Amino acid sequence: MIKHAYLIGLCGAGMRSLVDYLLAQGWIVSGSDQSMSKYSQQEFAAKGVQAFTTHRENNLPAETSLLIHSLAISGGNPERKLAARRQIPTYSYVEYLGELFEQYRGIGIAGTHGKTTTTAILAHLLRCSGNDPSLIYGGRFQGESDFGWRGNSDLLVAECCEFRQSFLNYTPEIAVLLGIEEDHFDCYPDQESLLIAFSQFCGKIKPQGLLVINGDCELTRRVSQNARCPVVSFSTNMTTATECDWQLKSNSISNTGTKFSVRSPGGDLFSFEIPLFGIHQIANSLAAILIANEIGVELETIAKGLTTFPGVERRFDLRGEYRGRIFIDDYAHHPTEIEATIAAVRQRFGDCEITVAFQPHQILRTESLLDQFAQALGKADYVFVLPIFAAREIQDSKTETVAQKLVCRGNSLLLSSDKKNRQFEYSASLDHLRSSLDDSSIIEKSSSSNLFLTLGAGNIDRIYHELPGFIR
Repeated sequence: MIKHAYLIGLCGAGMRSLVDYLLAQGWIVSGSDQSMSKYSQQEFAAKGVQAFTTHRENNLPAETSLLIHSLAISGGNPERKLAARRQIPTYSYVEYLGELFEQYRGIGIAGTHGKTTTTAILAHLLRCSGNDPSLIYGGRFQGESDFGWRGNSDLLVAECCEFRQSFLNYTPEIAVLLGIEEDHFDCYPDQESLLIAFSQFCGKIKPQGLLVINGDCELTRRVSQNARCPVVSFSTNMTTATECDWQLKSNSISNTGTKFSVRSPGGDLFSFEIPLFGIHQIANSLAAILIANEIGVELETIAKGLTTFPGVERRFDLRGEYRGRIFIDDYAHHPTEIEATIAAVRQRFGDCEITVAFQPHQILRTESLLDQFAQALGKADYVFVLPIFAAREIQDSKTETVAQKLVCRGNSLLLSSDKKNRQFEYSASLDHLRSSLDDSSIIEKSSSSNLFLTLGAGNIDRIYHELPGFIR
């Protein structure tokens, strides 16, 4: 019997991975997303997925046997209402992923930052070692056409997001907690509510499993006490003595990546190399290393697999050159992530001039962390700020006024520091940004030592696909 799944919110983080998983299972897949770009629609078409840019009843095929929707799609959606009348089994994305966790040995990657990259590293290590896991997450390996896949083993590696307590739908056998920081202000009004959710997640890990934690995060250590399974900790802090089980002892960089060594609980030293940059990527790698080793992969095999990690799209993603300037795209949308990405750029490229184009993500997040955003972005030499990408919010004048406040706050901070030669500038749209890149004196004086960094979780990467006359 041919099975037909219809997905609403087709382009959401994780949903595209689920599309590929279902296709690999032999399902026919179609769906809709109002924010779908022409580029994404073409990608879906190439896979045989009929993708609509509107939500209408007549989009839903008569043979639909399963409907899955993103959390952003309300019950008033016309496609959901029709599915209810037809009594088609309906799940939210997180509910369906929760069902899959029950069918596999689930490995869940949680934490405020680094989930996508850590999930990808772990899936890569398991695939390289012949374990062939299934993968569902919010990213895609660089150079691959599929976001997720269905493997032939009993392992499922999946990203576990805390948004709207999504991760409480999952019961992993093994989990990672990379760190906790306030981020989803529309879901968690205070830190205490955030810690309660993470504590509950830790309590859902199966007792016979394992929880790997970033021991450098005090909040993570606190919530991990609610776990019913063994807990293993790691630390990347080489300046302060810690009581973590695995401890970073050295690291160095080259043009191709980062070498690092860690001390095991038994006191042995193990060395690794990965084609990524930044101390945060060592933490992500360590989490993946410990989980792969727990699954039974030898550390020597892990070390070999790390060297071939292809990277993830929109994570320190080298996009080419334009008028003598190197372009890198990154998904960073939180001050901590922005600061880490800029630091990684300086680590990789040395004393280069960094121009950032930042598209803030969510009005409430930007307002709540305005000073932190200004301070993090101020690490660059020049900053363009775009209107806010109002995900899951009403798009009103605040998308512009709050972004303009960020520009004023950034320039104010720079004036009060020794960085008076740096500057924040408001860019009214992606098209305006492109014009600025063509016309501004910053570009005219550019050289091979200059670098342009696009940051944000919205659609800022459109400039690499759709704006004419830009990067080729």
